[in-house]
Amino acid sequence: MIYEFKLPGKRSPNVKVEMSFITGKHKVFVNGKEVEPRQRKIFDIPMTKTRTERLRLVPNVLELGMDVVFKDEKIKVSKDITKLEYLTAYFPLFMGILASYFFDAGMISSIVMGVSSVFFSLMNMKVLQGDKNPLAKLIYNGVIVGMSWVGFYIISLIEKSF
Repeated sequence: MIYEFKLPGKRSPNVKVEMSFITGKHKVFVNGKEVEPRQRKIFDIPMTKTRTERLRLVPNVLELGMDVVFKDEKIKVSKDITKLEYLTAYFPLFMGILASYFFDAGMISSIVMGVSSVFFSLMNMKVLQGDKNPLAKLIYNGVIVGMSWVGFYIISLIEKSF
């Protein structure tokens, strides 16, 4: 994900943060120039030629987003998620629990369903963080939910065949 924002203040620089979804590594760019981290997730942002301020990146796990702490002020840089979007994003997690119960799944398939339902829920949250058309998001979430339900059913059938 790429987050672009302007820090508070009169002559504040433009900041761009690139965060890898898979590895979680961060790159911070200030006015187009990459800034090296001072510590893990802490960066010194040049405000003037002689003065720097600390910027700390704080991951937001439930939303797969990020917040920034600058001058002891927390700044939300990721998109706000509504309660309805939370429900649709984490619906595959609920479905994984239901599928484990209704498909009379054994221990191995329940574990696989649980892990895959978390994966599908994270995929849904990733889609909701994007800037796509709301109708496209709804269709994509429906496809993910349908794929997860079919996948849960297939997992339970495979385990019952053994």
